[in-house]
Amino acid sequence: MEALIDKINNTARSIFLLAGIVLVGFYYSSYFNDGSTLDTQIEAIRQETANSERELEAASKVASEKAKFQEEVNVVSEQLKAAFVYLPPTLELQDVIKRISNEVRYSGVNLSKITPLKSETKGFYEEVPVRIEAEGSFQQVATFLAAIARVDRIISIRNLELSRDRVTDFGVSIRMQGQLVAYRYLDENRAGQSPASPK
Repeated sequence: MEALIDKINNTARSIFLLAGIVLVGFYYSSYFNDGSTLDTQIEAIRQETANSERELEAASKVASEKAKFQEEVNVVSEQLKAAFVYLPPTLELQDVIKRISNEVRYSGVNLSKITPLKSETKGFYEEVPVRIEAEGSFQQVATFLAAIARVDRIISIRNLELSRDRVTDFGVSIRMQGQLVAYRYLDENRAGQSPASPK
């Protein structure tokens, strides 16, 4: 019996030793981490942090350029407003005639004839011409032409003819003939249409 007890004791030790080796192997393969997993995780976090920093830098650059962009938009907006003063989209022939009549009264020139001419489309704008005939002293004619040149809207003077009309008690009377041309902005819808006829 003693031999049996020795055999059991020896066998139990062998089984315990074998079971211990199996458990150590299982632990090593399943749970033991030599740091390589952590290294992989750390590298992934570093990559993610670097990507986030690049995105943050790009966003900061855009944010800093926003003020500059807004300033440029404001400048262009002001220039466009000024352009619409000089080249209005709603200019009518009656507006041109009224403005000319106001300047005639202001300068003292005698307007003998004002004739609307056919409008002419030139790409993104339309010319609104008016033929005028007037007379007055040299100072009155010069004042009239200077006033027309200072009008907020662009009005050009074409084919201007000045001639001595007659001598009066107040000096020499000058006769003036020519065209005054105002300009109207055409939006994309009206740019392709035929010009409006004078009324």
